[in-house]
Amino acid sequence: MQVDDDQTYGDDDESTELLETFGTWERLVDGHYGLWEDETRDCYDMVAGEQWATDDKLAMEDAGKVPVTFNRIAPNLDAVCGVEIENRQKVTYEPRQVGASAQNELLSAAADWVRDECDAEHEESDAFRDALICGVGVIETRMSYDEELAGQIIIERVDPLEVRFDPSARKTNYADARYIRRKKPYSSIEFEELFPGEDGEGFPEGGKRKPVIVQPKLRYTHGSEQEGDDDTVWVTEWQWFDTTPIYRISHPDTQEERLVDQKTFEQLQELAENEGVTLDYIVQRQRRYRRAFVANGEILDLQDIEVGAFTYTAITGKRDRNKGTFYGLVRPMLDPQRFSNKLFSQILHMVNVNAKGGLMGEVDAFEDIRDAEATWSDPAAFTKLAPGGMAKVKEKTPPSYPQSMDRLMEVSVTAIRDTTGINQEMLGLAGRDQPGVLEAQRKKQAYSILSAFFDAARRYRKIQGRILLDFMRKFLPPDTLVRIINDDGSPMYQQIGQAFDAQSDKFNVIVDDTPAGPNQKSIVFQMITQLMPLLQNANLGPDVWAEL
Repeated sequence: MQVDDDQTYGDDDESTELLETFGTWERLVDGHYGLWEDETRDCYDMVAGEQWATDDKLAMEDAGKVPVTFNRIAPNLDAVCGVEIENRQKVTYEPRQVGASAQNELLSAAADWVRDECDAEHEESDAFRDALICGVGVIETRMSYDEELAGQIIIERVDPLEVRFDPSARKTNYADARYIRRKKPYSSIEFEELFPGEDGEGFPEGGKRKPVIVQPKLRYTHGSEQEGDDDTVWVTEWQWFDTTPIYRISHPDTQEERLVDQKTFEQLQELAENEGVTLDYIVQRQRRYRRAFVANGEILDLQDIEVGAFTYTAITGKRDRNKGTFYGLVRPMLDPQRFSNKLFSQILHMVNVNAKGGLMGEVDAFEDIRDAEATWSDPAAFTKLAPGGMAKVKEKTPPSYPQSMDRLMEVSVTAIRDTTGINQEMLGLAGRDQPGVLEAQRKKQAYSILSAFFDAARRYRKIQGRILLDFMRKFLPPDTLVRIINDDGSPMYQQIGQAFDAQSDKFNVIVDDTPAGPNQKSIVFQMITQLMPLLQNANLGPDVWAEL
């Protein structure tokens, strides 16, 4: 996040109205995402191997049972993440004008350069993993002037628990959201660097800022209220859009169209009335994206978003229509994983308890009944019996091992994969002998089942590609050099400003599979292998062979 020194604040009436609106949105967001937040934390715990609730774990230990944990969720999640990493996609720009291929190459190369500079593909893979876990992965696109004085475009992953989208949004990736909220903690040093005009006035205890704890789980730990770090300031960032009227005016003589705002239109209309001319116009609505930073009930900064879009973009999972939220791949695996853990814990307890069987005997059969209880199950211990006590002691018959227990154990393990559609071929654990074509087909079928997540990732890249185009247009210096490879393989450098002229300001964003993906390379290699006998007799030139 970068806040300009020239802060744009509204008047007192506007600030009061905005704070009231933010308060309404705050109640809607907290009420809508309360259960989702609890489920999200459980999902992250399950992936990390913390799969026993505290009460259940204590109850198991009090009963003398061992809480067994076999984390089978993490390998399934890693398998899907690996597929995304090995088959990453790239964004290319196709201008809507004929003969503008030069701009296409220049912008596509510039986008690759920007993404390489900020490690965007790694951040996006991290956000895709969040989407698999909790149903929402968030990416922020922003400008940073920390390392590059001319500015650097940053694309980075954001903790999904910090960001909340409009509860009324229903489209994939929250594409129809009207507003976004992010709550982020800052240290006092970071806070003063971002908001240099705030010296602590208006905050509790003078300059010492008391944190506003916004997450219920952070308020209480083991029943005691937690204040948090006194050096922490919670800053809420709101992003939203307003619709403002735009007037499309047609010149009475030349019929040339012109777009003006409401203030300019009123001036032109007044001028036309004085001259006795009737304006020919059409009223349209245009979005104006804005954002505000709020802390302790004060608006610290209010500004327009110059790129004309939200700077936060989501990758969503599967839709829960009734709750109005999205969930990931981990949610259907929660119950099977817990069932598997409890089953194995119960089996281990049965084996430990029934290993020696029980004992029946008269009280006077032992010299010390307490000692007998402690040493009977120990084969190395000596248990003292009273004279004639051997005839008064009888062992209980150990209960037999429950039938079909191995089948139940197998079901508990396979249920974790069955609820997601991930098969053994995708995990690389298929131990049976089968043709390679069949294994590839089964892998492809697993990918089809998981296509909802990959489709959301593809839609994200389209949205993010448009945002990145606006960032490059507005923030990159026009003399920024971009490296382009010519047809003969030689490099060439062009200025980014040459791509943004008046005739090519509209581009189609196309998402393609990156050639570096191993699956894509394998498919191309198979096609070339099949065509090789024909290509050998085609008398192709060296440039064609080099391209192949």
